Amino acid sequence: MFRHLWVDTQFDDHSTARGLAHLPQEVQDHLRELDGLGRRSGGLHAASGTLASGGGESVRLAVLSIVLASRGLPESLPQARFCMWLQKNGHYDRVKSAVEKTGRAFAAELHDLYVSPVLAKAVLAADPDFAADLKQARTALRTQFPVVDDISTTEFVRLVREVLSVDGRIPCTVIVLDEIQLFIGTDPGRSTDVQEVAEALCKQLDSRVLLIGAGQTALAGNVPLLQRLNGRFTIPVELSDSDVETVTRRVVLAKKADKRKAIEDTVNAHAGEITRQLAGTRIAATADDRNVIVDDYPLLPVRRRFWESVLRAVDVPGTASQLRTQLKIVHEAVRRIADEPLGTVVPADFIYDEISPDLRKTGMLLREIDETIRNLDDGTSEGRLAQRLCGLIFLIRKLPHEAVADIGVRATPEMLADLMVSDLATEGTELRKVVPKVLKLLADPPPESGRPPWLRKAMQDKGALLIEIEGEYSLQTRESSEWDREFRNRQTRLNSDLTSLSTKRSSLISAACSEALRGIKIVQGKCKEPRKLGIHFGSDAPPSNGVDIPVWVRDGWGEKESTVLNDARTTGNGSPIIFAFVPKASADDLQKAIVEYEAARSTLEFKGTPHCYRHRLDEAPGLGPRGQCQDAVGFRILGRWRPGPNPSPRRPLPRIAHRLRTLLHGRRCGAHNRATAAPRGGPALSPRSGTRRDDA
Repeated sequence: MFRHLWVDTQFDDHSTARGLAHLPQEVQDHLRELDGLGRRSGGLHAASGTLASGGGESVRLAVLSIVLASRGLPESLPQARFCMWLQKNGHYDRVKSAVEKTGRAFAAELHDLYVSPVLAKAVLAADPDFAADLKQARTALRTQFPVVDDISTTEFVRLVREVLSVDGRIPCTVIVLDEIQLFIGTDPGRSTDVQEVAEALCKQLDSRVLLIGAGQTALAGNVPLLQRLNGRFTIPVELSDSDVETVTRRVVLAKKADKRKAIEDTVNAHAGEITRQLAGTRIAATADDRNVIVDDYPLLPVRRRFWESVLRAVDVPGTASQLRTQLKIVHEAVRRIADEPLGTVVPADFIYDEISPDLRKTGMLLREIDETIRNLDDGTSEGRLAQRLCGLIFLIRKLPHEAVADIGVRATPEMLADLMVSDLATEGTELRKVVPKVLKLLADPPPESGRPPWLRKAMQDKGALLIEIEGEYSLQTRESSEWDREFRNRQTRLNSDLTSLSTKRSSLISAACSEALRGIKIVQGKCKEPRKLGIHFGSDAPPSNGVDIPVWVRDGWGEKESTVLNDARTTGNGSPIIFAFVPKASADDLQKAIVEYEAARSTLEFKGTPHCYRHRLDEAPGLGPRGQCQDAVGFRILGRWRPGPNPSPRRPLPRIAHRLRTLLHGRRCGAHNRATAAPRGGPALSPRSGTRRDDA
């Protein structure tokens, strides 16, 4: 959208992007100023794309592919260079026409650049001096336009300038890079490359390029690799919940002006049914709902708030808060009832069918439960109602019951009926009579001979599908499934929370290193002057007070090894700093250990100690004793991990202490030692002395 607003795209019906959008006056003023600047600077241009989709591992190639595509060139660099060469020499139209006369598509032949006989013949026909024959022409194409894994920043800037320039001037250009946080991931090298590309685009192209990075994670968060980008992306823009609601209302729920009065009259006529729904809860109807109820129709404000609470409760991977996810759900809901008469609203249980596939993928919804719910629908009205009830009960039981987060919604017959009403005129009364009867059948089924067909099909060899506890209904599940599901849900949530994982990993590395170095005592010279080790973590160099020996510890998750070594060489032999580097070794194992331990710990705290020995947490698969899990995390950082049911790895502290003493006293390091620091100081420790400089 921003790309089209930037250039004010004109559509087939002669409307324009800015004319269709409802923009604040301030934004309109800025766009008019942009138009004036464009007229003075060679026009306006916009490029946008998903950063993770192009260029493989290279940030420069990924960004360049987006710029190339914006000019109608192939995204692949060899093919794009070939087309640019044809255009530069005036052969492009002749070659393209010659290829298409043979019945081939020019784009398809470009894909086979090195082996296409049609393309080679067309080039020779346009430029006989290009090669002596067809074979040499193919060789020349492969040599002149080779496939590369990466390009230098200088070459990147040159190509971008060549692609964007119009009559020697670069137009006012915006480049929007989507999913930038997914592209960087946990790779510090990519984070550095993105910074370099951003600096090159903004500084070396005559200040005519505006770079925008979009993603699910704000740069203001606690992810270190994203925080580095703050210096290049200086204007943060974050979507709030109100922004998401505004976009949903304007994009999916927009009403024609001449229809709003009819909707308002219908809502007022059924105000009693609307206001009674979920009365007494924290999301019940309020006076402020009158201001948005017409905009939200056919989604009632009460049910919008219920959906938001459900999405937050079951959103394990953190995707339900995305604007596109909410737009998709609301759009599908509106499409489903678009042909229904006025007065029909979206039932709250609709969301179960939309999110259940994702809940199964994340482990929030067990397959057997989902299949049981779906088997209830046998095509009859009662079977469909039973299926909707069980799906809604499942969602309600996922809502938090803590004092602060509890919205007061319970799986009682009254609230279930409130949430399922679709026809405001007639359905409410009928549902409130039928729902208790269906719930009674599900919680206390009659003998098999007296069961309706839909219940007989769903139950099979199972017992009651629901259990009633103090007036509230819950799906009947085995306790072991509950424990395993809770553990896997927390695993999924932790795996998706990069900020929390980064914080926990940094904390564990810091604690392990501090423990390893705590007992080391150093004395210097004949007078045996005691020296303490000052352990420092972070990206900034530690201060030196002339008394303590600074140990600067960095790890491969936040820094490259080459950067640490370059810093060590740069400081020189006179620096007292010891440079320690924890390599990014067995990163997946370490993350798995952290996730397993935290998931097991939080599951124990949430569930409590089981009363049945068979369901004790330390006997459940994957949920070993907490001490064992914590040991695994520590030894994956600084020790050697021995897999097995009862791991007993050796403590790594003596080895690290011995290695640091060896380095501080200037002696040669044995190659057999696993943990090593990279200090500067003393000829025995210089890079040319033959010392093996392993990573600590």
